[in-house]
Amino acid sequence: MPSHYYDRPEPTLTDAYYTAAWNDLATERPVGMAEGYIPRSKVKQYGIDDLGLSGDQLDFFIRVIRRADDLYLSSKSSESSDPKMLDEVSVKDGAGMRSLLHRLAAPKGGGDRFVKRAKPKGET
Repeated sequence: MPSHYYDRPEPTLTDAYYTAAWNDLATERPVGMAEGYIPRSKVKQYGIDDLGLSGDQLDFFIRVIRRADDLYLSSKSSESSDPKMLDEVSVKDGAGMRSLLHRLAAPKGGGDRFVKRAKPKGET
C-alpha cells in the first residue's frame, strides 16, 4: 500500500453519512456500454424514504450525491487514458479492485506477466 494510505485522516460523521448513501445508491446505477449516472429520481427517493429529508435538506443531499457521482464517473473515464490511475478504490467496487490488482500485478515496463516466455537458445 502507498504510504499516504496510512496517513489518511479519519472520516468525519458527515463523510461517513454521504459515503454510505452514495455506496447504497451506486447499486441503482444503470450499466450498459458504460456506467451511467445514478438516476436523480433514485437519489431523491432515497433521501425521502431512507433519510427522511425534505425541502432544502433534500436539495442539498441531491447536489452532494450528484457531485460525488460526477467525480466518480470522471475518474472512471480518465482511468482508460491516464496510465497513472489512482491507487485507491472502494472495496465495494469490484471492477475497480480487479483493475487495481491487475495493474499492481503487471511487471514494470508493461507486458503480461502471465504470458509464458520462450527460453533463450542454449537454456534448458
